[in-house]
Amino acid sequence: MDKKKSNIERIKEIKSRRRSEILQAARKVIAEVGFSKVSMDMVAKKAKISKGALYLYFSSKDELFYSAIEEAFDNLKERAFKSLKTSDSSAEKIGKIILAHLKDTEKYQDFLKVFFVEKMWEIMTSENPSYAKLRETRISYENFIAEIIKEGCERGNFRKMDEKKAAFVLVEMIKSSFISKILNFPCGETSIDADFLKECFLKGISKC
Repeated sequence: MDKKKSNIERIKEIKSRRRSEILQAARKVIAEVGFSKVSMDMVAKKAKISKGALYLYFSSKDELFYSAIEEAFDNLKERAFKSLKTSDSSAEKIGKIILAHLKDTEKYQDFLKVFFVEKMWEIMTSENPSYAKLRETRISYENFIAEIIKEGCERGNFRKMDEKKAAFVLVEMIKSSFISKILNFPCGETSIDADFLKECFLKGISKC
């Protein structure tokens, strides 16, 4: 029984790893040619699998695209969470989240540029179920940040506020910083931008 269970878990692990490799390949191809020009054949070739095998994981180009975005967000949240293990103060945690977020958006910059330029408005003005899923992912991330802000309020470091609204504002600040980069507005190094965002945000929520 244990051996059978072990085999099932190993198969799941292999499939999960293969799925991530496909999504990584998809992000690279989409970043290179854009969503409108990319094809499932191109992704399959980049991932070094057959087109038929690709369809075992994803039924369409849209599903593949949104899954690639969702995984990027999940990776961001996981790295942000890990960075907090050595942090004590709520302010320090906020700073580490900002830096981790900016570093991740920089890592996926070309792919995310395609999302904002080609797909963002489309999915926000439709009843696309993939957008609903992405929205849930973002809300989960904001709630993660809101808990840290709440912690700071309870410790007396931050003034009393709606922590969920504050988390929303912080994510929008980070997003605006990233969009400025992809639009080629004057920006500093990632660490400098992160420090600036941290300073601006903390000044707004800290006790006077």
